[in-house]
Amino acid sequence: MMIGTCPPLPGRKIVFSMVAALGLVLAPAPAMSVSAADWPQYRFDSGRTAARPQPLPADLYPLWERQLPAPRPAFPGENRLCYDATCEPVVMGKTMFVPSMVTDSVTALDTETGRQRWQFVAEGPVRLAPVAWRDNVYFVSDDGYLYCVGAAEGRLKWKFRGLPDGREDRRLMGDGRLVSVFPARGGPVLADGVLYFTAGIWSDEGVFVHALEAETGRVVWSNTDSGHIAMANPDHAVAAEAGISPQGHLAIVNGTLIVPCGAQLPALMDPKTGRLHTYTMGWGGKYRMPKGCVFVSGIGKYLFHGGDLYDMGQPGAEPSLNDSGREFDKQRMIHVGGLARLQVDPANQKKDLGDFREPVLTPDAMYYQQDGIVACDLTRPEFLKNTAAKGPRVLQEENDDPDKGKQKNERYPDPASVVFPEL
Repeated sequence: MMIGTCPPLPGRKIVFSMVAALGLVLAPAPAMSVSAADWPQYRFDSGRTAARPQPLPADLYPLWERQLPAPRPAFPGENRLCYDATCEPVVMGKTMFVPSMVTDSVTALDTETGRQRWQFVAEGPVRLAPVAWRDNVYFVSDDGYLYCVGAAEGRLKWKFRGLPDGREDRRLMGDGRLVSVFPARGGPVLADGVLYFTAGIWSDEGVFVHALEAETGRVVWSNTDSGHIAMANPDHAVAAEAGISPQGHLAIVNGTLIVPCGAQLPALMDPKTGRLHTYTMGWGGKYRMPKGCVFVSGIGKYLFHGGDLYDMGQPGAEPSLNDSGREFDKQRMIHVGGLARLQVDPANQKKDLGDFREPVLTPDAMYYQQDGIVACDLTRPEFLKNTAAKGPRVLQEENDDPDKGKQKNERYPDPASVVFPEL
C-alpha cells in the first residue's frame, strides 16, 4: 500500500498578522484561561480543536515576516507521519515561540515587530510545538528531555529526562542527526496544571509516558511498561506481542489521554493514573481498516484519528464477517481503543492513502476541507445502525491488484455510522 507524501518543504516564512496572533475563531471551546491573543498549545487546546472563543477583528493585515530554514522532518515521504512537516509556533501575550528541528532550538519572537527576544538551544531537534503556560515554555527534543524555560528570558528552570533513572542513554544517527535512542517525540499537552509527554519510539528499547506537575516538574506518574503488550499485534489473527510507539502531539479528549503512535493506532490512557486502556497496534492493510496516523483531536465524546471519527462512549463490540463468512469480534481488535467507529474518512477507503481530514472542532460544529470547506452540525447526529449482513462493502478500485479481487466481496461494518447535517 502506497502512502502519500508530505507537502514540498521549501524555506518557510512566518507571515505574522492579526490572524496569527489571534488564531481561528469559530465558537466557544473548552480551554485553559488565556488572554485574548494567546494560542498556548498545538491547535490551541488540549483537545487539539483548533478553535478559540474570541472573535477576530474586522480588519486583518500583515505586520511582518521572517524567513526560516527549510524544515527537515523525520519522515519526509509519509504524509501520516508528518508531525514535524513545519515549525508549529505557539503564542502567549506578545511573544511567539517557534520550535526548530533544524537549529535544535526554540526561539521567542516579538509578535508586534518580529524581533528575536531569545533563543534556547537543546541537544537535539525540537520537532513538536511547545506549550506556553503562566511564565513558562515547555518543549521536548530528540535528546530525550522535556525542558521548562522562562518565557521572559528563555533561561532554563528545569528539565526532565524521559528515560527512567538507572537506564543508560545512548546516541545514534537518526534522520541525519545525532539523537537519543529514546527521543522525546510525544509532543507535550497541558491539562489542569499537569504536563504529559513521552520518550522512546522503539518498544524493544523501551517507551515511557510521563505526567508531571507543570509548575515544579514533579512526577505525578510514569508508565514504563507499555513497550510489551500481549496480543497487541492482531495481524492475520496472530495476536502477537507488540508495544506503543509514541510519535505526534498528545491530546486529552473526553477525560482520556490520547497518545498517537506513528504508523500504529494511538494508545488511550487514564490521565490520572497512566493506566493503559485496551490497545492494539491496528491491522490497516485492507480497505476501510483503521490506518495508523500521528493526528488526533477531539471534543466531547468525539475522537478524530487520521480522519476517522470514533465515539468514546461506545465500544465497538458487534461482530464482523471474515473471509469465510464467520462472525468474530474484529472491532475490538482493530479499532482505536476498541471504540466504535462512526465515520470512515474517504482517504482511508483507497489503495493510495491521501490527505485525511484534520477538522476544526467546536461544541456545536466541525469544519474540514473536502472539495471545499464543509461545516457540519454536531448537535444533530443521525445514527445509522449497521449489521454484519448490511455493512458497507470494501471499496475496490479498478486498478487494484487482481490477486486481491476477493476483497470485493468482503464486508467490514462498524457497529453504527453517523451523519451530521451540513450547516
